[in-house]
Amino acid sequence: MPARSDEPTLTQRVLLLAYRADKERISGGSHLGVTLQAVALQSLLDQGLVSDERGKVVAEGGRRAAAQDALEAALYTRITESRRPRSWQHWVKTREHTAKQLVRTDAAEAGLIKLTEARMLGIFPYTRAKLRQPAPRRAAADAIRDALRATTPVARVPRDAAVLAVLVHHGELPTVTTFSERRANRARIDELAARLGSPVPEALRKAVRDEKASHGGG
Repeated sequence: MPARSDEPTLTQRVLLLAYRADKERISGGSHLGVTLQAVALQSLLDQGLVSDERGKVVAEGGRRAAAQDALEAALYTRITESRRPRSWQHWVKTREHTAKQLVRTDAAEAGLIKLTEARMLGIFPYTRAKLRQPAPRRAAADAIRDALRATTPVARVPRDAAVLAVLVHHGELPTVTTFSERRANRARIDELAARLGSPVPEALRKAVRDEKASHGGG
């Protein structure tokens, strides 16, 4: 069972950041799925549930799984059941289309958002989302803003904030940063990524590149 706490998990915070109040929907652009999976993978790595072995993701046998949410639990299960170790990019990309729904349902069960079924133009069904309270989303956005502030030493940036800043940057979430902001923040992101010392940011960067190429956008 995923562990529960009063604090939103990292994947839930990314989902909240992808929320658009004007449309009452979870948006986040074309790369939300791979971004969510990268965040879940980074969380598993930080918890010691997976490790890197020659560029491959390896489940740490003997450790009791204590994944923080449904997406982490599903990803961890797939990693442990894999017949052979696979790359970080593989796990960022595989089944990325299911990530949004998993985290969205998880966030609703945690009381962070309210989901209702609706129809656009009275014809096309979609899921309407509303934040139950704005504070968690605002806190996540503030954490990223503080992490990107050049006057804050990188060593003093909380790890969760560094993870959010780096992976949201590489996931190109339009609800958080614009293209010009990402370009301006590139050096700071590189510093934060170096502090993380993780293969996940590069795996996400390549996954986004591949998605753009497959859709003729790269």
